[in-house]
Amino acid sequence: MKVSNVAEMIEGYSEDRYLMREKNDCTVVALAAALKMPYKTAHKVAEKYGRKRRQGMYNQQVEEMLGEMPGLRSLTSEETSTYYNSTRKVRANKLSTFAGRYPKGTYIVRVRGHVVAVEDGVVLERGKPRNWHVRQAWEVMP
Repeated sequence: MKVSNVAEMIEGYSEDRYLMREKNDCTVVALAAALKMPYKTAHKVAEKYGRKRRQGMYNQQVEEMLGEMPGLRSLTSEETSTYYNSTRKVRANKLSTFAGRYPKGTYIVRVRGHVVAVEDGVVLERGKPRNWHVRQAWEVMP
């Protein structure tokens, strides 16, 4: 899985995050990285949907926020999972499989307890991401 340091891509990330004493802001970071907006702007958008400072967002809040944003398309479960003939089961793709399956385009991906951005098959993350199962994904429309 290819990974890029998202901190270098977001305008005002280091300064604004430090001044706000932020933590648990993965949704803000993914939003800023995927939609190419400054950290403060993404922070204000997340606050509008119920994010409190230095606290993460609930899944319902993330889904509501991304579902209402113009220019985002929610991917179906068929697009984020794989059917295996050997077991006759459908399983959610892991993050590495998702990134490989979508080598072009920008996506915001919700995994268990975390949100990341994927751009052109590269996971935009501060550290080394775990290979989570994809719960939901949104495509940033060109």
